[in-house]
Amino acid sequence: MPSHDETIDAVATPDRVGEFVPLPGILAKGFGRDTCGLRFELQRGPGAPADWLLQAGMPYLDEVTLFLPASNGAPGFQSLRLGDRFPYVERPFPHRHFVFPVHLPDEAPRTAYLRVRTESTMLVEMVKTRGKETSQVSRPYI
Repeated sequence: MPSHDETIDAVATPDRVGEFVPLPGILAKGFGRDTCGLRFELQRGPGAPADWLLQAGMPYLDEVTLFLPASNGAPGFQSLRLGDRFPYVERPFPHRHFVFPVHLPDEAPRTAYLRVRTESTMLVEMVKTRGKETSQVSRPYI
């Protein structure tokens, strides 16, 4: 499991895959000062739209950072950091949870990472949405 100060490049190496274990539902670790990393696959189905929203909650999480593979096959990751310690008006979507725009240009699976830091209750549920459609993100790993 990633530590507080590790970079995404250090965590996302093939030799670190075994450090993530299947998460059977939501991430619930209780109260404490903690950093957790989630690893999961995003993939759109045939004929599905390219643009999605990934919602991560709860609204009291201090820092929630989504790392997606860089676009156009470039190396590395692009990231977006949200959390209750950042101004609400700077969020890409006005929502009580943290909503990240996700663009899936084709049907290829993409490994994404979510780093969550908090000094309160570590409780994270992830939902992928498109308009009125809602589906659980496929099997995250912590």
